[in-house]
Amino acid sequence: MNFWYYLSTYIMFEIVYTSVMIPYNTLPVEMTDDFDQRTYLAGSKAMFGKVANFLGTALPGFFISIYGQDSPTPFFCTGVAYGAILIVSMILLYTNFWERPSDEVEDESVANVFEGFKKLFMDILPTLKIRTFRRHLGMYLFGFGAEWLFTAAFT
Repeated sequence: MNFWYYLSTYIMFEIVYTSVMIPYNTLPVEMTDDFDQRTYLAGSKAMFGKVANFLGTALPGFFISIYGQDSPTPFFCTGVAYGAILIVSMILLYTNFWERPSDEVEDESVANVFEGFKKLFMDILPTLKIRTFRRHLGMYLFGFGAEWLFTAAFT
């Protein structure tokens, strides 16, 4: 296919991926105030994420070893497998999550988009003053950066 096909499919993938992952990453905080329960939820999410990352890395190689490097079939099979995994995980997520009552959730509203961005950055900047947060942010970025590099190189 041509450049525009690949660009548009990549953009569509990133939009869907982002629309799924942002709410998914914030679920433990929204589901409970109990620290132990939030830790359990976040740990479970991380564990399943690592398994999914391994599968995401291994599946293309598995299909390429079956169908060969010159065939387009491994890429189609990989896409179907990724889609099936996503559908199953979304069904499990939908059937096993809960929300706090709406009266427990603080409503924050802003006048316009610019005020929203201003509030976002004003809320983020103070966290960068915390040394432990900066260390954890660095570990996160370097850890996932290495993981993404490994995934790209392995595939």
